[in-house]
Amino acid sequence: MLGFLLHGAFKYGGFEFLKQAFLESDNAEIATFGHDHRLLTLLVAAALAETVATVALLPLEQTRIKMVSDESYADNVFDAIQRLFREDGFDGFVNSLPPIYAKMIPFSMCQLATYDVAVGASRETAAALAVAVSAVAADDNTSAAVAEMASLVSEALSSPFVAQVPASFLAATLASLASQPGDTLMSVINEGEKKETSFRETRKDADARASETGVESASAFGDGSEDVLEASLGGSVVTLEKPRSVDKKSESNDETEKKKRRRAGVAETAARLGFDGLYAGWQERLAHVAAVIVIQLVVYDDIKHALIR
Repeated sequence: MLGFLLHGAFKYGGFEFLKQAFLESDNAEIATFGHDHRLLTLLVAAALAETVATVALLPLEQTRIKMVSDESYADNVFDAIQRLFREDGFDGFVNSLPPIYAKMIPFSMCQLATYDVAVGASRETAAALAVAVSAVAADDNTSAAVAEMASLVSEALSSPFVAQVPASFLAATLASLASQPGDTLMSVINEGEKKETSFRETRKDADARASETGVESASAFGDGSEDVLEASLGGSVVTLEKPRSVDKKSESNDETEKKKRRRAGVAETAARLGFDGLYAGWQERLAHVAAVIVIQLVVYDDIKHALIR
């Protein structure tokens, strides 16, 4: 909960702050550029706000997942964060950012910038329609029934929801489509990391069982160059692929290679999946995301106007 509260504060609050900083800047050139290129300014503000918001959210979300999957991981969130950085290091945190940024930055850019532009246009259109309908209601030649109906329509057009809901749906659609490749990449990369973690845990269990049964440790067989390793442990056979050597230099090289694979993971995975793979399941995600975004944006808009007033 804390992570998402911080994320929302930095994302929406940061966007509004940066938007005003650019558009109302004391520097005339920046202010003029912002107004002349309003959409670009909004996109940049949203991207910068999401960049900071994700950094605030990520360690808290990672520790939440670890604490849910392992109740003994830490007693509280602060101890969990310390353990996270102690075990994974700062490099581990930085290396986990690219796939999340690939999803969240395009999402927030399209969500916030689209809504800001669309809701303004929707309000202007609704106001113009309300004036036109009110004129019909005030016309002496209009029947009482039509005048009453026109008054109801004019009153409905004055509701903020008339502008907020269509603008929210448009923002939800564009944000979902823009972030779909990043969402797919994050899912695929996370699934690959889960499999790698599962392999390491299997190898660790095999070594422990070997030690308990008096059999030579599985990771000590060979020099790490075999494609497949089979170790007999208590009557069962455990098959491991490409075990690491116990040599510390080899382990260090393995860690270096793993970091390189993570850094290149986003581009390589995107190229392997292709356009069709990146957009697989976009309809289902859009249906799921749309309702959530509409609610978020309506609440955000109401809070924003309440604070401004």
